[in-house]
Amino acid sequence: MDQDVRRTIRRGARIAATALPATMLVAVLAGCLPRDGLLAPAGGVAMRQADHMATILMWMLPVVVPVFVALPLVLWRGRLGGRGRYTPDWTFSGPLELAIWGVPAVIVAVLGWNLWVETFRMDPYAPLGPDPVEVSAVGYASTWLFLYPGGPASAGLLVLPADRAARLRLTSAGVLRSLSVPRVAGQVYAMPGMATELNLATGEPGRFTGRNTQYDGPGFAAQRFELRVLPQPEFDAWLAEARGGPVLDAAALDAFARPGPPVAPRTWGYAEVDPFAAVLGQAHRGGN
Repeated sequence: MDQDVRRTIRRGARIAATALPATMLVAVLAGCLPRDGLLAPAGGVAMRQADHMATILMWMLPVVVPVFVALPLVLWRGRLGGRGRYTPDWTFSGPLELAIWGVPAVIVAVLGWNLWVETFRMDPYAPLGPDPVEVSAVGYASTWLFLYPGGPASAGLLVLPADRAARLRLTSAGVLRSLSVPRVAGQVYAMPGMATELNLATGEPGRFTGRNTQYDGPGFAAQRFELRVLPQPEFDAWLAEARGGPVLDAAALDAFARPGPPVAPRTWGYAEVDPFAAVLGQAHRGGN
């Protein structure tokens, strides 16, 4: 091999060997630092999800680490160092075959079993406590609309009491959408004309960001809402104040259905027509 080529390869290998640990460290720290994601859980469900992710990462280390360790060694021994052995008659190695097929098979089996167990443990339909707060949610093109029994209604804002579970009934107006509050609970798809459910609880006051995580057209990246968790007395006071607001009429609902900039958090005393029932009824009538 030409000496210039060998020097270039060695230089590239040294740069890669130096940059790889730093890159991996930055990636790990970048995943740990966000305060609005799964790795900063604020509720029991989110904590179980974070534990599940940590378990997956731990079981994947026997696959990932050898790759990063073996790759530079193979390059050095077989190409750069000139120490590779020429063995044209080599055909089979039992220990190597066992490692290549056995280790991944064990990892897949363990991860599959773990996923099966955690899927039932984190069932979004499973109640998280007695007497949950009942809220209906409708996904629109520009916002999520939340409806409380007897009022109020709020767009871009979900307010819940701390130390008390909540039960969300979800549907979507128009196309498939998905509601997720990463720090509190997992995501659940909301389908047009169908009702699904998500149970969530935080256990502590705070402000969290919810998202639509299913692409549904223009403005998708800005489709967020605020989850505000208040102590029970403050939640009761918010309900009482919000119920004195204006009426949510059909014109506002039509505006929500049109793609556009995200709707600023706003509340209404009650809805003129139940949007949740209207969306389900319209789909069952064939959209007429």
